[in-house]
Amino acid sequence: MNWNKIKAFYHAANAGSFSEAGRRLFISQSAISRSIIDLEDRLGTKVFHRGSRGIKLTTQGKVLYDLAHRMFMELEGAKKVFAGQEDEPKGELKVKINPILSTSWLMHFLPKFAEQYPDIKLFIAEGCKHDNDEGGDAELTIDIVKSSEPNLLQRPIGKLHFGFYVGQKYLDQFGEPTTVEDLSNHRVITFGEDRFSLSNNMDWMLYAGLKDEEMRKPYMLVQSATALYRAAKAGLGIVPLAAEDPRLEQANLVEILPKVAGPVVEIYCSYPEHLKHSKRIKALENFLLDAHTEIKL
Repeated sequence: MNWNKIKAFYHAANAGSFSEAGRRLFISQSAISRSIIDLEDRLGTKVFHRGSRGIKLTTQGKVLYDLAHRMFMELEGAKKVFAGQEDEPKGELKVKINPILSTSWLMHFLPKFAEQYPDIKLFIAEGCKHDNDEGGDAELTIDIVKSSEPNLLQRPIGKLHFGFYVGQKYLDQFGEPTTVEDLSNHRVITFGEDRFSLSNNMDWMLYAGLKDEEMRKPYMLVQSATALYRAAKAGLGIVPLAAEDPRLEQANLVEILPKVAGPVVEIYCSYPEHLKHSKRIKALENFLLDAHTEIKL
């Protein structure tokens, strides 16, 4: 099958119109239209519904699109593998990361990474496992749950140990809880229910020390680790943070009830198998593993 016709079809499907596909490929709309017609004649079926509002894939077109998409992804992967065979890691690297990890963990390490690997240009997008197990267009995904995608290579690079943290301003005003049950008499701030939560039990503060089906009422719910950090720093309440959070020391946050174990969350790096020789991926993966290991607890 003619590759140029497949390319015309793929870009037309992504663009939603022949004219936009032609603009992206620097060819005329009529050339795109002829390629699609020739492709449909060759396949013996229609791949697009044509209408006044544009084009839409037929059932057969959707099947062809899935095949074409895999072909394009494999081709892009091959380009990146060849680019990764340079003597020194360099070039663009697309990273997808859980939003909570990006603000409370990754950004702390990047200045040193940029200094060590100045020729690697990172493109970082926030997302989590619920968005797409394959990571979309990302070459490297950093998340806290193993993917079920069989063609991904995955490596654990560290753990986050969560506990109760509070600012000195709060302790001066409200005192310190002496038992986990005593949390019910304090201002507890934790994650709200949204798709960016690190794990299903990140609201354990609301249940810790209580009987089954009992829950303490939170003083505040937030949707990011940065909001938790700032709330604790401002003296608003007691929050769950990871002991490995690099910002704890500079904010003078204090751990309370240290004998009460919170969730332990594993961080995973994952990437497609065809990128296993990419020097850019290995550079960031190994760097983060070493950087996380060096965090002083």
